[in-house]
Amino acid sequence: MWKKLHIIIFSVPCILIFSYNALSQDILSNLLDILPLEFEIGCWSIYEVKDFSTKTTVLLREAITGEEMLNNQKCYWLEAEVIPTIGFPSIYRFLIQPEKNGKHKILKIVVREGANLPETYLSESVQSQEEKSNARKKFIKEEEIEYKSGKIKAKHYTIKTEEKEVEVWTTSEIKPLGLVKLRSKDGEVTLIRYGKGGEEAKSNLEISTRRDYKSEEDKKSKNGDVAVKVEKE
Repeated sequence: MWKKLHIIIFSVPCILIFSYNALSQDILSNLLDILPLEFEIGCWSIYEVKDFSTKTTVLLREAITGEEMLNNQKCYWLEAEVIPTIGFPSIYRFLIQPEKNGKHKILKIVVREGANLPETYLSESVQSQEEKSNARKKFIKEEEIEYKSGKIKAKHYTIKTEEKEVEVWTTSEIKPLGLVKLRSKDGEVTLIRYGKGGEEAKSNLEISTRRDYKSEEDKKSKNGDVAVKVEKE
């Protein structure tokens, strides 16, 4: 748990949930510079995440579920929900203080792994020192990219280290992360759908059931990788 929290704090609370084993810190820190984070209450996006080495697939929901005033400054709750093929989802809630320079502060993390009770971690207990990145990022071009529910115009980047290379497609139209697709030899993250409001925008921290975030097309597909099974405590 602590290793995961350190890496989460060290980079962006969205990508790290599913990639702290697959991506290096250099790549994650550069990913932070590329992603156009938007703090708009009620916005959400759903992703399919594939790990090629373990041949596993999970769903990932990202949503801005609320706001909170701290020291006369508006902070936002970013919730990441990781939904495995079978079993309970895990919830990671981040209280984020936006900064003009883009180096947003994470003030608090609330974690509920599976059916366990939520645990809260203050920033003082999980902060890490930033390290200089040796990764090289490059803008390729703006292009139309296909995702699970259609096509969208996005900016295409590559991030390289001596050992790894990651391709990333981003657009400010997709909130809150701005991520359309991320791909490397280790795995792939692909947008399924996005929007604002509805069940997807609500916090799932205290709910002990699985929500079905798949699109209608994915539910009907016989080749779908993720079969959602509802479980209750």
